[in-house]
Amino acid sequence: MPRSDCLPYHPYSALRRSSRFHTITPKLRELQSKSFLTRCHMFADPLERQTSCKDLLFYDRDCEKIVSFPYPMHNGQLIFPSGLKKYCESRRMMWECWCGMYTSTPVFIQFYTKSKMIWAHCRTCGLDVCFNEKYHSSTIHTSYQGYPKECRQMPMPSISPPIRRDMDMPEYEPEDYRLRTPSPLPRLLVSSSPPSASSLLRRFQSASQRTSANSSSGARSSSSAAGPSRFQGAFEENSENVSEDVNEICRRCEGAYPIRTFDTHVCIPKGRHARS
Repeated sequence: MPRSDCLPYHPYSALRRSSRFHTITPKLRELQSKSFLTRCHMFADPLERQTSCKDLLFYDRDCEKIVSFPYPMHNGQLIFPSGLKKYCESRRMMWECWCGMYTSTPVFIQFYTKSKMIWAHCRTCGLDVCFNEKYHSSTIHTSYQGYPKECRQMPMPSISPPIRRDMDMPEYEPEDYRLRTPSPLPRLLVSSSPPSASSLLRRFQSASQRTSANSSSGARSSSSAAGPSRFQGAFEENSENVSEDVNEICRRCEGAYPIRTFDTHVCIPKGRHARS
C-alpha cells in the first residue's frame, strides 16, 4: 500500500509533509473511504481503456477528462523510464492520477520500481501503468518546455505548447531558399516634416561658400600650364614674330611637316624616303 493512502489528515502535518507524497485533501480522503466495488464502478471506463491503450492514460485537468498523453522526448529521443521522474521534476510538471476526476486539487502519480521496471500505481482509482512497456508501445511523442524552477508543480498538459525556439522557425525548403532574393535591410524612418528656416539658410550659405572657393581655385589653376613648356615668346608679342617649330606627322607617308604647310605638302612614299 502506498504511503499516501495511510497518512493521517491533519492541517499541520499536511503543511509539513514532504512533497514526495500526496497531500490528503478532504475530497481525496472521502474518495478513499468508499468501498472497493464503488470505486471500481466510478472508474470503470478508464479501467477498461487501460487494458488496450498503447499510450499513457492520465487525467487532463484542462480537458477535465481522462485522455491519452504523448510519451515525453528530448532532442528527438524518447526519455528512458528510469529518467522520467527527474525529467518531470526538472520541468516542474507531473501526470495526474485518475483521482483528479473527483478532487478539486491535482493528485499527482508516484513512481516506484518493481523488478527493475518503473511503474505508477494507485490503490484508490486502480491506475496501473508500466512505463517500460509504454516506452516501446507508445504511438505519440512530444517535447515539453516546462515551467520555471520557482514555480510549484503543475499538472502535465496532454497537448504540449510549442517550444520557444521552434515557434518562429520556418520549414526548410531547398528550392525556396535557393531562388529567394536577399531580405532587405531595415531602414530608419525619415521624417517628412519640412526643414526649418535656419537649416535652409545654413545650406544656402555653405553652398555659396563652396561655389566661390571652386571659382577661385579654377582661376589660379588656369594661369599655370601643366608640365614643361616649349613656348619661347610672350602672350603680348605679335603672332607673326613667333617662331613656329611645332610639326604634325602625316599618317600616310609618316613625314613630319609644319602645321602651316601640312595641308599643302606632297606625300612621299616611305620607300623613297629610305632611298633618298
